[in-house]
Amino acid sequence: MTSRSVNAVFLIVCSLFRLTSGNFDQTVCSSAQPGAVSGGPSKPNFPDQFQTRIELTIINKNQTTELVEYYDGANNRGTIQQTDFNINLRAIYDYVDDEFIMDFPDEQRCQVTSLDSTDQRFLLGYQMVNGKGRIFSAARALHWSDPQIQENYVGTDVVRGIIVDHWQSCQYWADEDASMQVHWYFTANNAWGTSIGRKQLPVRCWVKGIVNKQGETPHNFEHYYEFFQFRDTIIDGVGVFEAPMDYPCPGRINTKSLPVPSKAFSFMSEVVNYDTKEISYMKEEFDLKTKLVRYIYKPPTAHQVIEIHDFNTGVAYVNDPLVGNCTYKPIESGGFDVKNTDSAHVRMRTANEFFSFDNTRYTYIGKHKERLIDCDAWVATRTDWPPGLGVNSTWTWYFATTDWIEASGNLLEDGEPISLKVEIPSYNMHMQYNMYNFFEGEPDIFEFDVSNCYAFRDRVYVTFILPGVYNDFIQKDRSIFKYSLLLTITGVAGVSPVRIAHLNFVMSDTNVTVEFEVLDVAPKVGDVQSTTQEVPLFMAVAAINDTIAAGQFVIRLLGDEEVYLVAIQDSLQTLTYVAGTAQPDSQSAHYTPGAMAAIGITMPIVGGIIGAVAAFFFFK
Repeated sequence: MTSRSVNAVFLIVCSLFRLTSGNFDQTVCSSAQPGAVSGGPSKPNFPDQFQTRIELTIINKNQTTELVEYYDGANNRGTIQQTDFNINLRAIYDYVDDEFIMDFPDEQRCQVTSLDSTDQRFLLGYQMVNGKGRIFSAARALHWSDPQIQENYVGTDVVRGIIVDHWQSCQYWADEDASMQVHWYFTANNAWGTSIGRKQLPVRCWVKGIVNKQGETPHNFEHYYEFFQFRDTIIDGVGVFEAPMDYPCPGRINTKSLPVPSKAFSFMSEVVNYDTKEISYMKEEFDLKTKLVRYIYKPPTAHQVIEIHDFNTGVAYVNDPLVGNCTYKPIESGGFDVKNTDSAHVRMRTANEFFSFDNTRYTYIGKHKERLIDCDAWVATRTDWPPGLGVNSTWTWYFATTDWIEASGNLLEDGEPISLKVEIPSYNMHMQYNMYNFFEGEPDIFEFDVSNCYAFRDRVYVTFILPGVYNDFIQKDRSIFKYSLLLTITGVAGVSPVRIAHLNFVMSDTNVTVEFEVLDVAPKVGDVQSTTQEVPLFMAVAAINDTIAAGQFVIRLLGDEEVYLVAIQDSLQTLTYVAGTAQPDSQSAHYTPGAMAAIGITMPIVGGIIGAVAAFFFFK
């Protein structure tokens, strides 16, 4: 079936391309022919872009087929679409990248060869200009007005009720030893109006001749090419010249590399399941430096929850802000932030792996509209998703073009991700993953709050004092100062950022009072392979205490100036919570139990695991 379609698209025009002057069969043109008429119109000119529908009738085969030809001389490309025996075929001629793409949309496959070496390059013409392949002129691409052929004007005629100018020639195709009469009919120059207001549009090409190829039985042929809906622009859009979106074409030249994602980012996502007609939403935050990932989502059977993955320990925390409780568990394998290292352990994906750019060759397929945004698009076939099923899935990524990025004022180096489409034909699965409000930078570390999971676990409230000599500097950007505090605390204590909770500071005329909680080690053994042990709670607090007592607790204030603050020695006070019971180490500690103690009933969160969300299953 496929081979028939492949052959047809080129055999239908065999009588019109690579025509050369030569020793044709004299009997073809020996019968009475219309004589040349002097003083006729000039030969028709064609625009540098056009599209036209062609109905081809092959009399000698009792066969009719349909074509659509797209010509774009300005951008050096062309496409021919054919429907033959209910088979669809698309032939794409890309002279810029020297690619000939044969697309079989019904079978969702295509094949690529070099345009400069394929025999089919002569269909739309192939010439070398300054060492590069070039499509023929518009007229020659329609195999009209070849400089080697004498075409005679023979007067007016009527075709399909249209008054036409009639041109005739005798031609010879040496490769097939084919001799033929060729008759061209164009709308009469001064006697017929057209729908697009352009004169001399093609109406019909009639070809009649004989093939005398050596070793074959001579046979007559007769073809009628009827032209309809000729347009002097590409009204069907530039997508007709581009490779298919829904499946890759192996062997294509990759003219543009995928964007390189940053190591920290956040965005809102919308997942559309076209088969089940379901839509789900999720906020996602990724920070490779801190090894933390955060999701906010609403499971189908529960209210909104917050899930935090701490890849320092391999523990996932699921917080229920409405109820105020928290559950924890090892990070599940199969998540799109998770990479399995073996059957029992996981690690955090790199940014490249998070976007599924690894172990897959994506091919650039040009610019396309997605959500009405101009996008660069890439497509790939994966054989590893869904895992274990052994089926092919097609992944198509869309990134906003740089002019859209610049217009938005968000100057990203490689373009902003807009959408990902995943197709699995064998499972009739069609998903789209849209991304909004993409921010290429570190997410707010203070949003990674797991303190609810320590309401009934060991933790220590800590407070100390800084001199107020740089209060004006701090007041300029309180958030940066808070971040500087966190960096110093985690560095001195040797703990991950999620173990520092409720960090706050209060400024007075003379001092800055800092307060926070140090949480115990992870409440559950995680499933990452770690080469270092977590610092126990009381050792972490002791490290902070000893550093302050030694006058070495130094905070660098981030900014244009090199400014440092040193904690006041002996200012540290603590309050220890052991299994939910407060045990003060110092009676003077100004701890507010109502503000710091989390009260709630620890209960399972129905549907609280992220696996219940369609978006998560989408990436498994």
